[in-house]
Amino acid sequence: MEGEIAGQLFPEVQRFGEAAREKAHRASVLVTKLWKQTKEKEEALYRALNDQLQALEAQGVTEGTYRGFAQEVESRSGCRVGAEVAARVSGPGEKSSGEYQA
Repeated sequence: MEGEIAGQLFPEVQRFGEAAREKAHRASVLVTKLWKQTKEKEEALYRALNDQLQALEAQGVTEGTYRGFAQEVESRSGCRVGAEVAARVSGPGEKSSGEYQA
């Protein structure tokens, strides 16, 4: 009797495992895609920052003021990018991991 039940449940468990692995794979692909997009946005932000800082340098802004401005802008843009990375990249992976481990 127990052997029959185990024999009937085994294919169900295999199908569930395959579905969970497929969901995990799709989530991984999505995380990679979102990471690349976010990296491109981050690079664009830092290019804009560099352009602004070079413009200040061309205007004769002192190094101390320049450094203060650079740190302020980097911290603001870094926080924004960091939050976006965390929100976009961690969501799909966490959802998939939860489903896979359940």
